[in-house]
Amino acid sequence: KTLCISWLLLCFGNLLHSQNLPGDFINHHQIFSVENGLSSREVFCGLQDKKGFLWFGTRNGLDRFDGESFKHFNKPGGGVTDNKIVQLALDFQNRLFILYGSSSSGRLGSKVGVMDLNNFESVDLKAAFPALPFKQERVYWLDMDQGDHSIYFLVEKPFQLWRLSKKGFEMVCDMPEWDENLKLGQENAGNNFKFEAYRNQFFDGESVLYLSGNAPLYIINSKGKTQINEGGLIPLGISPNHKIYVKIKDDFYVIDQNGKEKSPYSFINPFISNYTTSAFRSNVGQHEMLFFNQQFGLFVSDYKSVTKLLEPIEINEVGFKVNSFFKDQRSEYWI
Repeated sequence: KTLCISWLLLCFGNLLHSQNLPGDFINHHQIFSVENGLSSREVFCGLQDKKGFLWFGTRNGLDRFDGESFKHFNKPGGGVTDNKIVQLALDFQNRLFILYGSSSSGRLGSKVGVMDLNNFESVDLKAAFPALPFKQERVYWLDMDQGDHSIYFLVEKPFQLWRLSKKGFEMVCDMPEWDENLKLGQENAGNNFKFEAYRNQFFDGESVLYLSGNAPLYIINSKGKTQINEGGLIPLGISPNHKIYVKIKDDFYVIDQNGKEKSPYSFINPFISNYTTSAFRSNVGQHEMLFFNQQFGLFVSDYKSVTKLLEPIEINEVGFKVNSFFKDQRSEYWI
């Protein structure tokens, strides 16, 4: 399998096992880094377009990988307006939405560009959509629904969720409680108050919206908007049977789509104890989760089975920080 890691790209061959056992292993891996053509050792996000090209947002620009080499889109003159790219999304018209990150806020967005992948011309969001129903400078995160390639925009002041589909723009919901939470957070933490926007989930018309640890969690589906006021819920993924997977402190839980029933979830029991495990979501809305445990290694789960991707000794050898991951058309993982 293939891994795209935040500090490098690590390429794996075919999986030999896919069981809930610590002995799962991979028979081949290869590392890509700046020496192989990457623009930066820090990779924030990635996706695959309809033609099979892989796109990566890095600290130093946008990279396209054709399986052999990287093509760079860097500022100045490279079709992008900034070099720090923290999120990518692809719509039904083969347009690449580029979220540029500010220099001081981790993965939080500062502006949005739209690139036509047919000619690589790029404009800002307002130029691409003159009748944009919200102020483009208030977009702090964007994402895609892997099911129908709708694009979701999270905007602030006030907090709202907007969706771009074949029908155009529509406001999905507002989150008024978040406005108060933001006010309190900034009063208590000042400029250190951070949105963790990359934790939001979108798949097949369902959404799980997350702002910060103390803010309400929202579940959006065909039944409407459900608000969960329990603090500390961190969303991890949406399963094919519409269950919401969350982490609360050091434990993992499953809640139903109405937010009413909550049950413990042990994903690699009994080999991994939850309190030592970190979990990550797919950045293109796929039905999978990634788990990292210092003692047992790196795993991916499709909610039915668990596959080991890296042994602990391999993790220690390469040393990396996970930002996000996705699976390509060949079922290879880029983390």
